[in-house]
Amino acid sequence: NLGASVANLVPAQDTFGAFLIRTPPLHLIETIYEEILNAADRRLWNENLRRTGRYESIEEFFAEFAGKLGNTSGVAVARFSDVHDAMEYPGFFDPNPAAHPQPNRPAFALMVRLRQGLRPEELDGYLEERIPVLGGKAEVQKKTYRGLTYRRIHLEMQTADYWDIEPAYILAQDHFIFASNETYFLKILDTMVDPQTHAPLSADPTFRETMSRLDESSHVTLFLDLDKIFQVPPTSEPGAQPRGFLWDRRSIWLRRERSPRNEAVRYRKQLLAEYAKANRRPADAAARAEIEAQVDRHWDTWLGRYREFFEEYRRQLEDYARLRAFGIDIRADQPNLTMRAALL
Repeated sequence: NLGASVANLVPAQDTFGAFLIRTPPLHLIETIYEEILNAADRRLWNENLRRTGRYESIEEFFAEFAGKLGNTSGVAVARFSDVHDAMEYPGFFDPNPAAHPQPNRPAFALMVRLRQGLRPEELDGYLEERIPVLGGKAEVQKKTYRGLTYRRIHLEMQTADYWDIEPAYILAQDHFIFASNETYFLKILDTMVDPQTHAPLSADPTFRETMSRLDESSHVTLFLDLDKIFQVPPTSEPGAQPRGFLWDRRSIWLRRERSPRNEAVRYRKQLLAEYAKANRRPADAAARAEIEAQVDRHWDTWLGRYREFFEEYRRQLEDYARLRAFGIDIRADQPNLTMRAALL
């Protein structure tokens, strides 16, 4: 069930989503891969992989790997509280973007039961041999934490877009446990070793109440903690807490929806149109110079509204945060499809 397969293994802190599916794991593995990497990077990875002569594509490796796994898979999704609870964005144009990484994606953890009869050390040796030939200069590093030995995959992907991709995995409790980020992965190990101090998601009151209304024997089960997604601080001032996943993304929203560049383009078009309508001719050089001066003043005013726009976004999230949690289960018994939902 979902509690045994996912929620007992991941921390309640930060984890805002859990998904269980009983299906061959190949589809789930490919979906996560496509979510993590954009199309251009996937093409580059496949080109590099073909040069090794081992695989024609990463999908070929996934198919081989999936054959070693069972048909019960779980995914947990979490925010990076260690990073974003301390994150402040100084303005529209960050003078030091490396110091203020964007939440391009949440942390993912994949948990798949091992195929019955497969020895964990067999899969461990297989992965240690295969991962370095997958391209991207992947290096498998053996590490120890709280008495557990796990593997960290070091990738040559040191770009701002992929700051949060630091994969790690372990074979434990009859599961292959993989996380997209080592920081979140270590929290999973904390939960596995000391669930009394680092409570698992299965002990979270919101999770327990939601799942009590669902059938955990279903083929597909989804849980979302909407508090951890929509939660916002009482003000938009720097340092305000608590924070949820969408508040972490406030800088992304602001640059997209309140972009100074887009506003300057819009305002310039407006002034040119107004001039042409009032004078029945396009703006000449002198008029264009005056219009550009107005655009410059408007630009400065727009930049000064930075905190106002943050507050606008915060109030939007407050309006959305009407529900505490959402859960759904789906059971397919030919010819019937049964679905139920739980809302808190």
